[in-house]
Amino acid sequence: MTKRIIAITLALLMFGTTVFASVSFSDLPENHWGYLPVSKLVNDGTVKGYEDGSFRPANPVTRAEFVKMMGIGPVRKEADYLDVDSSHWGYEYIMTSGFEAADNNFLPSKPITRGEAIELLWKRQGAPVVNIAPQIISEQSTNKNAVNWAYNNKIMVGDDGVNLRFGDNISRVEAAALIIRTRETDYSVSNIAYKDIVSDNTLRTVFESFDLFDKKVEYNPVAKITNGELAKAAMRIAAYEKNLTYKDYNISAAFEHPYGKDVTVIASKVLGESFATKEFADKNALIGDAVAVLTFAALEKSYSNIVVSSRDSFYPDVEGNVDLRKNTYLSFANTKGIQLNSNGTIGANIELTHKDFALILLQLDNLIGTQTVYSTKKENGSFVRYDAKLNNNYFSYPQNAASYACIIDGVENSVYERTFTSKTSTDEMFSFSREFSEMFVSVLTKLVDAMKKGYNVDSELIVYPNLIWDSGKGFSMRLKCKILSVPSDNVDIKEMFGSMLISDVSGNLKEGMEFFIETSVSYGALIGM
Repeated sequence: MTKRIIAITLALLMFGTTVFASVSFSDLPENHWGYLPVSKLVNDGTVKGYEDGSFRPANPVTRAEFVKMMGIGPVRKEADYLDVDSSHWGYEYIMTSGFEAADNNFLPSKPITRGEAIELLWKRQGAPVVNIAPQIISEQSTNKNAVNWAYNNKIMVGDDGVNLRFGDNISRVEAAALIIRTRETDYSVSNIAYKDIVSDNTLRTVFESFDLFDKKVEYNPVAKITNGELAKAAMRIAAYEKNLTYKDYNISAAFEHPYGKDVTVIASKVLGESFATKEFADKNALIGDAVAVLTFAALEKSYSNIVVSSRDSFYPDVEGNVDLRKNTYLSFANTKGIQLNSNGTIGANIELTHKDFALILLQLDNLIGTQTVYSTKKENGSFVRYDAKLNNNYFSYPQNAASYACIIDGVENSVYERTFTSKTSTDEMFSFSREFSEMFVSVLTKLVDAMKKGYNVDSELIVYPNLIWDSGKGFSMRLKCKILSVPSDNVDIKEMFGSMLISDVSGNLKEGMEFFIETSVSYGALIGM
């Protein structure tokens, strides 16, 4: 009897435990991060290596290869794809893949993109509806449910926790990892803090791209921020200046304090006048207040036509009688996808850290644009200003990124990497160029006029405050030149701009062209304005 019980127990253990056959590839050692998921798919029979004994983990995966790696699906397509014959080696996998093609062509040999792979895996999981994710993530795909599902469940979060690169191809080992991760994820986990997904390098980069505090503050993920510090940081964002003039805020400080004016303005505009106290200024800020205050600041700085009207749509963990002004900013942030947790809460009553602060700024910058660039174009008698966003992909930063106050999205690396020497510190020059932006633009209108007079070319120059420096002989700057109109096709770019040209462009000027140039302004010319 005892022997029989032991035999039955052993049999149950054998059937209840998955036993993997040894997998060996010449180019995929057991200590490779992708060895285990590849081994599991090899044992499933849905992937195999090559005849030479290699796996070639870095090779791109085709659409046909990927759906075979996924295995047979639960729903079969009724009509064949036009370009997949029933004799194709992957026919059954393709027909049950769930892949939708507008022209009914599967293109089996085409490399599959990261976005296509996620959409297929999402469908294989029943196409769940996932409404909440940061807008910076959900905007990366037209299928918001698929991208939200992938991000919230950490199926795909990208190298930096922000840029998912849905248009990139996927390698064989990455495909295996995605498929196994999809199978083995515990979908019952209800809440994930997004600050734990976004890389600390990204949050550090965002935090240090702003000069918002009275002293140079080094990023510390767990360091706290007081209400006074938060208020002054918000005012610097709103005014886009380091040395605050408060020219748009005719409000007297309600109390004596280094942050008295800042807290008074923020209380008046966002939180409610009862918060304009010394005691409140010295307390550590709460995340709920920070989201409202920073949203106000970003909107206040913006030159875009943004409508702020929704109310009573704020986060579920914001409690109590919410002031109408705070209600409005929190509702705007929530409905526009500024999110901190996958269950829609923000930790409203948790003390604000550098990490939280950076995560909020990252999202507001992506939504609105926290930087300003200046144009030589005029509207209603004033020079036009545009909102600009930070480049949130630090992997794409130029090697000399530390030489600049911040890296702006849409500015090619060659513009940053061109050698320059400045007599003034980066932060001082950035502050100066913002403060005197109108003077720089006024001087540059002469260059616009010269292009019109000499070549009959209409143009617009865009001034970037982070691309101006003191050369010791004057101020040098790198500008975007937009060609609005040209008289003919015989104006040669290099002949017209010569050594001023930075962008790698050649040929004749065309209407709509945009490229970067470098020019200088003497001290006298600037002062003379």
